[in-house]
Amino acid sequence: MTLGWDEFVEAYANPWPGGWLIDGDQFVTTQQLRDIHEVLTHDPKSSETRLLALNDAIFDEVWSEPRKLELTWCVGVVFPQPNDEDAAEKHQERYERILRGMERGTKAWERATGVNFVHLSEFDDPAGGIGSGSCQPGQNNVHFRVRMGVSNECSGPCAGVTNATPITEFDPDWAGPDNPGGFERELLFGPRAVDSEQEMQITARHELGHVLGFAHEHLAFEQDVCNEFTVWRSLTPPDPKSVMANDTCPGAAKDQPRLSGFDRLGAFYQYSRARRNPLMMGGASLVHDYAYDGSERPGIAWFTPLDNAIQQWTSTAAPGQAIAFTAVERCLDGQAPPCGGSVEISVGLRPSPLFASGTYNDLDLLLLGPGTGLPDFLLSNDGTNYSLAAFSGPDFTIPIIGSFGHEIDDQIIIYQPGPASDSLFDPASGALYPVDYADYAFPIPARFRGFGGGGNDLLWYQPDAQTIEIWEWGHIPEFGFDRQGPIPVESLEFEPDVEYMPLIGDFNGDDRTDLFWYAPGVPTDWLWLSVSNQAAVIFDRFERQVMSEFRPLIGDFNGDGIDDIFWYAGRSETPDALSVIWQFDEGGGHTPRIFSINGDYAPVVGDFDDDGCSDILWHDPADPDHISPLWRCVDGEAFACDTPVEAPADGFPIGTGLYG
Repeated sequence: MTLGWDEFVEAYANPWPGGWLIDGDQFVTTQQLRDIHEVLTHDPKSSETRLLALNDAIFDEVWSEPRKLELTWCVGVVFPQPNDEDAAEKHQERYERILRGMERGTKAWERATGVNFVHLSEFDDPAGGIGSGSCQPGQNNVHFRVRMGVSNECSGPCAGVTNATPITEFDPDWAGPDNPGGFERELLFGPRAVDSEQEMQITARHELGHVLGFAHEHLAFEQDVCNEFTVWRSLTPPDPKSVMANDTCPGAAKDQPRLSGFDRLGAFYQYSRARRNPLMMGGASLVHDYAYDGSERPGIAWFTPLDNAIQQWTSTAAPGQAIAFTAVERCLDGQAPPCGGSVEISVGLRPSPLFASGTYNDLDLLLLGPGTGLPDFLLSNDGTNYSLAAFSGPDFTIPIIGSFGHEIDDQIIIYQPGPASDSLFDPASGALYPVDYADYAFPIPARFRGFGGGGNDLLWYQPDAQTIEIWEWGHIPEFGFDRQGPIPVESLEFEPDVEYMPLIGDFNGDDRTDLFWYAPGVPTDWLWLSVSNQAAVIFDRFERQVMSEFRPLIGDFNGDGIDDIFWYAGRSETPDALSVIWQFDEGGGHTPRIFSINGDYAPVVGDFDDDGCSDILWHDPADPDHISPLWRCVDGEAFACDTPVEAPADGFPIGTGLYG
């Protein structure tokens, strides 16, 4: 490409508040557009700039850890305005269609990513005129506005467009409490979307994908019609079924009103975090929940990147008594507070708990900085102090944490999705061991064979082909493993193109990890109970049916030593929706308990009073005072509402990732 800047802009970009639109509805800032022009001018074959440039540091464009739990929105103006009976009927029909599209679309992306979109419905003002009335980005904790386009903002072939993307998060020119007159983050729908239920479902998912920072999938296809800007980093193989592909482009499937398997997988790579699942600690650790201070008491570590700190909470409650926490601030650099360091680095770090050194009563932390411009750190924790060390790995990697040897300490599998070589890092010795999984999949470490010997097992779920491969660890030599599979889809009885969300827990109390394959909506769900022995991972499979869309929580909610599933439905998202706990028994059957939960929370589950029954902190990141309700399990039959707690401002609870 030899076009100068002015010619390039005239040919390929349209101005939009805060930046530009390219390729129809792909929002970029002026700096991003200049970077694209520079790359295409000097290196037209480059594929490494779907990335945010900040002080010459390159990393993926994603929301920060605290913000991803607080993607708040409301609905602004909807046309026609309800000025007469006929207009009022159409106005209401379009408003309700926007709500359905947004609510179903946000739920789908939430399940894939662990982010939390929060609908602040009290500020909806679809009849508020062109100014959208009370729905104002940057005010009342509203992060972005959803509305219909005005005039030619989004009309004709335009179904939707948004500028509410992660690159805008820390730009002071955007609307916020300190700058209410700045650029407004918005998601706009056109008549093409609001007049068709199917078009709305497709468009809402597509535009919400842009809100999360994802580019157009059709740019990955081998065709010369729609791939003007092949300058984004691919997360998965080219995916014709992606909701992020424009179906007018060659190679894209038509009318995809759902996230594809690779959509969900790519979103998982970007937003989920490796976790040292508490369910893998039983049988080897004195505690079954996260513990950080050496006291054996469960706690919560809050990552507060704007402070370059971890706020470490430890439970002080006696069994059966009201839950309370002590809080200690710990600096990321290991120094005493007040904490210092570069916020531009800390906001890009992704925290994960693990046992790397010390004892099994004080979890360490891996702080992964994905990209060429962010460092990686391993924080060793002796219960009182942190010791910071560099952790060197590939620029973009998915860490898989588990105990893959013969001891309690964890290792980190440095997984590079696809054909790139992988390795296992042992923090205790500093040694690297070659391993290789040459595909794109969800990695699920668990104790399918229990604690009779050997390490964690690792199940790989490939959601596009719907195949499974299992690695059985703990063999001789050290960090050796046997492969089982890949097991073909015909043997799994999964339905094609159905979303399956793997939940891990011990659902019959035999100290072996089981799997519940949750398929939101009407498809059949599957309970896989492990009947594994030390030689092989084996499951008995049972059909189940969960007839709605939930955010599942795993815990022992009646104190019988068997894990349960809390199917959480926020009524603020779905009116009249009820939540239910499935209390499992020794045979894998369950008894339901029904609840009504009005708020939209990011829950944290733990046995905070050490009575053997799981409690729930209903973390409410959108509350202006940071106050969150606290449920304490009582006698395995009910919950007591203990005194609400004040969570750290701009804090993220570490270890609350997906799948278990």
